[in-house]
Amino acid sequence: MASYKESDAWIFVHVPDVFDHYGEYVLGQIRLLLDACEMNDCFLYEEWYMTDDVHPYSERKVYTKETKNEWFSYKKEMEQMVCHGSAAIYYQMPKTKKKMEIFFTVNRSNKYTNPIIKNERMVEIQIPKAVAKQIGMETLLIQMRDLCHRIHATYAFMDLVPFMQRSIYHDTFRYWGKNNVSIDPETRIPGIHWLQFLSEKMVSNTDTLENIAANAPCTKAIVDREGLIPGVWLQLSNNLWKEPPPIYYTYRKYFEKSLYELVLSEAAKCLPERDVLLQYLPLSQEEREQMMAIRTQLPWYSKYYMT
Repeated sequence: MASYKESDAWIFVHVPDVFDHYGEYVLGQIRLLLDACEMNDCFLYEEWYMTDDVHPYSERKVYTKETKNEWFSYKKEMEQMVCHGSAAIYYQMPKTKKKMEIFFTVNRSNKYTNPIIKNERMVEIQIPKAVAKQIGMETLLIQMRDLCHRIHATYAFMDLVPFMQRSIYHDTFRYWGKNNVSIDPETRIPGIHWLQFLSEKMVSNTDTLENIAANAPCTKAIVDREGLIPGVWLQLSNNLWKEPPPIYYTYRKYFEKSLYELVLSEAAKCLPERDVLLQYLPLSQEEREQMMAIRTQLPWYSKYYMT
């Protein structure tokens, strides 16, 4: 895994359920996002993989600058058939070739496991640091907001790959939360990330959107009522690639009524390969000591940490 400062950026967008013409909207908005991020001097080609319940394998398509218009002819077929897909966009950077990757779900599959939980749809984007810097963070954030508006997202975040979560059901506060199965996921904040879009419903236990934008401990706050889902965008620091500042804990306390109540004994079971989630989880010193006391008693702890 890359170091914290060199990790890829990760965008996650959550849609609770499909609606009429969802495939058209999500594919169209992904196309707009890619066009905005194309970087003509660096762009090499796009590689798309589509999976559906009809064909026994993923279909691969490649588009260059010269053939990219062919994508629009293929889009109609994708809207109707595809269950999930992915795209890799290749760029020639000064020292090496880099790729931005997108994964998205469209229709419910009867044959495959994605989307894996209920009717959740998602769009996930992994962007190398060098590519994100070249595109420009402001451009990425604008495209992320437009995507959320277009596909009626109720939750979204940008963070680094070590903190990636592939479902609203798997984010840290939801996954390790008290009574998590019995709580409607649309009514609680599932985790804490560098940049988040939180629906009005998710933060209603804390305050109004306008009051949150005025009072939440963060660097930037924007009330967003442009799309179908009103909400607020909150950014916790100026630089994604600097380690989370102490404000993360203050942010957690501010939204305490809107977050799940963490069960430390569950968080302590986090496997070693995901230690980074615990390392940067916004805990008090007392909570961290309690969790480590539990953790050291787990059967596998000495095997990984004491040898």
